[in-house]
Amino acid sequence: MHNNSASFENNSASFENNSASFENNSASFENNSASFENNSASFEHFTTTLSQFFWYIMWQADHRLRWLFIGEALSITVATGIVLVQPYLIKLIIDIFVSVQQQGSLERNQIIFPFVGYGVCLLLFNMGQASFSFLRIQLVPRYYQIILEPLLEHTLRHSQDFFQRHMSGNLSKKLLVTADSFHSIFSHAVGMFFPIIINFLVLLVCLFLINPVLGSFFVLWSLLFAGLILPPLIQGTYALSKDYGAAKSNLAGFVFDVLSNSSLVQTFAQYTQEINNFRVQQEDFKNKATDFIAYALKVSVIQSLTFFVSEIGVLILLTYGCYKGWVSVGDFVLVVMLSIRFFSQIGGLVRGFSGLIDNFGELKDALGVLGQPHDVEDSEGAQNLILTQGALEFKAVNFHYPSGHQVFEGLSVAIAPGEKVGLVGLSGAGKTTFTRLLLRQFDIQEGQILIDNQDIKQITQASLRIQIGLIPQDTLLFQRSLMENIRYACPEASDDDVIAAAKQALVHDFIQALPEGYQSLVGERGIKLSAGQRQRLAIARAILKNAPIMILDEATSALDSITEQAIQRSFKTLIEGRTTLVIAHRLSTLTFMDRILVFHEGQIVEDGSLTQLLAIQGHFARLWKSQSGAFIPEFNPPLAKTP
Repeated sequence: MHNNSASFENNSASFENNSASFENNSASFENNSASFENNSASFEHFTTTLSQFFWYIMWQADHRLRWLFIGEALSITVATGIVLVQPYLIKLIIDIFVSVQQQGSLERNQIIFPFVGYGVCLLLFNMGQASFSFLRIQLVPRYYQIILEPLLEHTLRHSQDFFQRHMSGNLSKKLLVTADSFHSIFSHAVGMFFPIIINFLVLLVCLFLINPVLGSFFVLWSLLFAGLILPPLIQGTYALSKDYGAAKSNLAGFVFDVLSNSSLVQTFAQYTQEINNFRVQQEDFKNKATDFIAYALKVSVIQSLTFFVSEIGVLILLTYGCYKGWVSVGDFVLVVMLSIRFFSQIGGLVRGFSGLIDNFGELKDALGVLGQPHDVEDSEGAQNLILTQGALEFKAVNFHYPSGHQVFEGLSVAIAPGEKVGLVGLSGAGKTTFTRLLLRQFDIQEGQILIDNQDIKQITQASLRIQIGLIPQDTLLFQRSLMENIRYACPEASDDDVIAAAKQALVHDFIQALPEGYQSLVGERGIKLSAGQRQRLAIARAILKNAPIMILDEATSALDSITEQAIQRSFKTLIEGRTTLVIAHRLSTLTFMDRILVFHEGQIVEDGSLTQLLAIQGHFARLWKSQSGAFIPEFNPPLAKTP
């Protein structure tokens, strides 16, 4: 019994039309996002501690789970109670036979009750066991849904700094470990703790009814075991299991990281280096595991000795009672059966403590990372962004990364509605950070960032980001079909809309040439595609999103010159009437910009049109003259690097 207890919209030169179409397209997103935020906030509120986590899962998340839990607990309680009635019935049968031997007579009515009762107990036990198994089948999938869904939502709302500090493999393992550990802990609670408590109470009552001396001995033993022996064993096991769980999580994260970068390992032929790195991680895991297992063995030895002495003590007392006449043969058998069962359950519990404590350690470690408060949160009473023109403004912005690296100090700049602005500067000058702050991937320390005179800290993150289209330098793709990856920018878009966007991004012909066309899978992170193909998919995604504000971060860096020229023509149509920021190292791609901002060590040192900047013979002019091919060589003074 205990083992069973496992639209795309048509592009328009008119910004107002684009904005109106966006509002229609994003209405469902905002509604969905409201429930997302509420669920995540609720989850965060109830997971400050492990006890609150369990309270949230069992009593707040889903009322159906509560009743299934109660039903499972009742079924195991009934089944355990029935199992404990059986020794009593055997005691009656033995006492009857002893009486027959002594008196030489047997009445039929005497023997019918215990035998019939024993048969009824077997029937009820099987029914209880079947009920328990049925309820467990109903419960387990709900555990995973109720735990993983809000926890995944909460994790996805963390800032980019959070994901930069934690390996994705480590995070995914912690996510699954949370559900697995909760399931294991719950199984222990219902499958072991409940039966032990019931067995303890029944055994205690039986001992006191037979003789107060036996009951007192059992109470004294229980107090000594629970008060003196068990606590230090649990504390030692918990401390070691926490280190063991962290080492196991780090090892899994390392393996995931290496496998995710297998092409890099092969390119540089660093097989030996990675195996050596693995051995370092494995050695740490082995040491932690050895300490944990050795301590668990120590616990097992102490437990075995304790139970051995206890059972011998019970047998001595029972034998003495039989000799004195205040313990019958049936009583002797009853107490021996109950005590053997009880000590066996306690032994199983103690032996399972290492696994149970391991589960608690892993659960606490996972929640300690995944359940952290968000670095970037919507302010209380945050409103949806109402975008009317698309004016952008940075007002006296101070920003440093969590690492302490200062990027901007007193940065101020205004960008007019529909203006196309190029961002130029060497790596680390602050260009990408500028766009990240606009997307509110990080919060600034001082100043304001305004969109149509609305402080982005006072508007919801979802309504902000849905109005900004981004074509990144490094394209991120899901291990899903090409159709799904493009449609990700606008889930309501039809297949025709997706195909239209793909054609404009010059990726349609390539997709059609694939055996499964738009249903072809791209591989993990788009590994089956070339860098240029991935970038064109990102462009198609941005075209489909049809957002009124656009950010192009080296959007054509992976394209060949002929394709780049064709894409540039598409870009001119795409960004017409939209406020656009374009980060580029190839300055030739900025010829159709209204304005160019030159970044240098976190400051905007030049601001003007291409012609104006070339005329003043400053930073931009040096960059323009120094370009060879498509790249900008280093020049003095060296610039600070942005993390």
